[in-house]
Amino acid sequence: MKTIYCLLLVLIPTVILTQNIQFKAWYQEAPIIIKEGKKYSTLVKVKFTKGLINTKTNQKELNYDEIENKNIKNLFYNIKKHYGNFVIIKTFANASVDDTIRFSKRLNKYVSVPDLSQHFKLHFDKEIPLDTIIKDLKEEKFL
Repeated sequence: MKTIYCLLLVLIPTVILTQNIQFKAWYQEAPIIIKEGKKYSTLVKVKFTKGLINTKTNQKELNYDEIENKNIKNLFYNIKKHYGNFVIIKTFANASVDDTIRFSKRLNKYVSVPDLSQHFKLHFDKEIPLDTIIKDLKEEKFL
């Protein structure tokens, strides 16, 4: 009986204290700020259609000059002109364009997996209006 009381004396304050601590396991990569009813952020995530941007495996950042597709290069230059400087970061650094078929141990056969090599993050130097850049990006057919 004494063991139960001792255990409760230890557990109750622990439970009370942990309820007051805010865990940061769930966080935003960049804050979304609302000004005058418009959303602003420094981060935009983009997914291109299959195989438009060829990157090396384990390549984290991408330079404008490394992009071979003229349409995408022009898109990035237009974004830079309208919204300011930004860095292109590959979301899944170890993904490559041809990495869409994998062997499933559970199914004991080869399966098709999504092309993760075309997911990128655009990190801007300053906060940009999300509504307008999303509208601009949706006009492109290769996104």
